[in-house]
Amino acid sequence: MEFIMQNINSIHSEMAILHDKYILEQISHNNFFLTFSQLEKKLADCVIHIPNWEGFAKDIYIGHGIYNGNVNVFNEIKNLKNIIRFLTDKLLSDISGMNFISTDKHHLKSFFSDCNNIDNLHIAYEVKHSINDVNKEVLNKIFYLIDKMVGARNYFVQRLGYKDFASYKCNYLFNKDPENVKNTLEIYYHKLISSLKALCDHFGIDVKQFTDPATFRMYQKNLVNRLSLPCFNFHLSEILGLIFTYFNKHSQAHFSIEHESMNRYVIRVSTHNDRSFCFVIQVCQIQCTVTAISCDEIFDSSVSTTYLKSALFHQPLGIAEIKTVVHEIGHLISIGMSSINGGLYHSDFRATIEIPSQLSEHIFLNELVCNTAMNESQKMVFDNFICMDVLDEMRQIEFAFIDFYLHSGVAISDLTPEKLINGSPCFFNYPTIQTKPVYLEHIISGGREGAYSLYPLNNIVAHSLSATIPPTCILDYYTNAEMLNNAIHSMII
Repeated sequence: MEFIMQNINSIHSEMAILHDKYILEQISHNNFFLTFSQLEKKLADCVIHIPNWEGFAKDIYIGHGIYNGNVNVFNEIKNLKNIIRFLTDKLLSDISGMNFISTDKHHLKSFFSDCNNIDNLHIAYEVKHSINDVNKEVLNKIFYLIDKMVGARNYFVQRLGYKDFASYKCNYLFNKDPENVKNTLEIYYHKLISSLKALCDHFGIDVKQFTDPATFRMYQKNLVNRLSLPCFNFHLSEILGLIFTYFNKHSQAHFSIEHESMNRYVIRVSTHNDRSFCFVIQVCQIQCTVTAISCDEIFDSSVSTTYLKSALFHQPLGIAEIKTVVHEIGHLISIGMSSINGGLYHSDFRATIEIPSQLSEHIFLNELVCNTAMNESQKMVFDNFICMDVLDEMRQIEFAFIDFYLHSGVAISDLTPEKLINGSPCFFNYPTIQTKPVYLEHIISGGREGAYSLYPLNNIVAHSLSATIPPTCILDYYTNAEMLNNAIHSMII
């Protein structure tokens, strides 16, 4: 076993170095993807005969088998999506006053959150999601290819004895059938709607104003602004100080923060059994945030690294940016502290990987305002629109059902908002739902295909844990995969 762990650590180091070079734009996407896939296969070969990790290895083999048998389909989808982005960008740039908006998800997210012009919001949403004379031919080709790709996944696992790909993923991740997962999500979905209705009743507003997918963010933001909630305006150093002061107070580990340079923080860690290592928080130039396993070759004694875009290092952080940072630091701590104890992180935490990050959001957003007085109305909006964004959670559940249906053999053309949530209507009044899978990258690729339900399920668990476990136990739930697996398994009905 010691020899196997040495091999695992060696492969992880190769993966970490490769990923670091990719994030820092030192190698191309194609070279990264090809080499990373080879390392994945090498890792699977290393652990295939170990009972705890056999399922993880088989999942890699299945993913590679499907991709290798359908590589032309994947490449054609990618090329057609680039055409759709070009056509959509051109349409958006032609709209007066919207020339800075593109299909880049960061630009669009900012636009739909910040714009107060209802007409422009509807135009932008229609341009992105409508099926029109400009994009119809290309979209129909994408729909056909996504159906073909998902059909290949279903066919592949059917030969292994599963009903469809959704059944395979639910059994692999949760040891549950899809119906159990769907029923759990449906119950939670209606609880979220009830919470939203209670909030609307409290303020005397019509809940229907939140059903428009183009404008709900505007109404949400306007209500938050109306209540003059506590101002979120912190620097990265302050957020890191808050997080690691909390863990120094409530755990046996000790964390110290070093601002090593303008573009890097190093978190030195020492545990109760005298182990020492570090986490790294590093600027990257690409417009994303990501956390990954690290190694000595990247930074001496490092076990995990979080890459943040430059603005998060050098500008004050509002609430959206703070949520991003604490989310990634949750991953940073979980990946780092679990990896030093041996094991195979992405196998052991395969069903629970988002719980530590979402738990961080619940804990540390409340820590930020714990000494701030809020009246009943402010607290209600803070809990439902900031700490736990009920509207976003509802959308995540809707995306999970889209993922379920597609990987259960339902064609994109047969998706309907009226029957989306286990046969009942979804909350949002989508003019069309067929374009959603085009923009849901996790449904197309990335290791989460057939498993989008993981995100809302993990958030249900994180929300429950944040309200029930004492602070002295929090760090255990970042690092103990068995505890998290028990929590999510018991929550699925």
